[in-house]
Amino acid sequence: MFGLQSRHVDFTNAFAQSFLEEDLYMELPDGYNADRETHCFRLLRSLYGLRQSAMNWFQTISLTLQRIGLQQSKIDPCLFFNKGLIVVLYVDDMIIFHKEKKPIDELIKALSDEFPLTDEGDVTAYLGVEITRLDDGSMHLRQPSSIQKLLDLIGLDDSSNPCDTPAVVNPAPPKTGNSSSYSWSYPSAVGILLWLAFNTRPDIAFATSQAARYMCDPKQPHYNLVVRIARYLLGTKDKGMI
Repeated sequence: MFGLQSRHVDFTNAFAQSFLEEDLYMELPDGYNADRETHCFRLLRSLYGLRQSAMNWFQTISLTLQRIGLQQSKIDPCLFFNKGLIVVLYVDDMIIFHKEKKPIDELIKALSDEFPLTDEGDVTAYLGVEITRLDDGSMHLRQPSSIQKLLDLIGLDDSSNPCDTPAVVNPAPPKTGNSSSYSWSYPSAVGILLWLAFNTRPDIAFATSQAARYMCDPKQPHYNLVVRIARYLLGTKDKGMI
């Protein structure tokens, strides 16, 4: 978001802020002085653990944002916008963008009148993505913690040799091969790679797509491909997208 002001908002106890539409009852908790055979609680609000809690909260916050004056995107229901305001919502985490600080402050004030929340200030991280504001107003997006998680899973460290590229000239490994000598989880490693490629590391997208083709029955060449990508990330851990 080049040149835009940003703020990170965290909603406190978000799921409990939405009312239930159906009748739900729960047993009395320990320490409550009443006969459990004849008494119970009727829930008025959602609780963490109810299967409908997440949907109830999303409907509640969506209706509130629309009532305040924001429009919900038809393509991405977690995106809201109006008059230069851009709001992105993921469960109880929200980031807000605008050219000026005042509209952001007004939106946060309106939301704080409805829900308990914490203003985290300028966005520095969101969903595992580190966000650094550069001098020219642009943002540098990185995921070093996710890369380190991958390296720890595979067993690579700073003493390992990095690679200059995520794959060889022809990255497509053979469909067959010997069973792998590695003990780490192939699906877990590829899952981390997909998350990185989708968010901040498009440079590994093609090699990762090749590795993802063999999730069901990976062989030694496929494990070697994942290790090659991980060694490339080892040498470019601080790289990202602007």
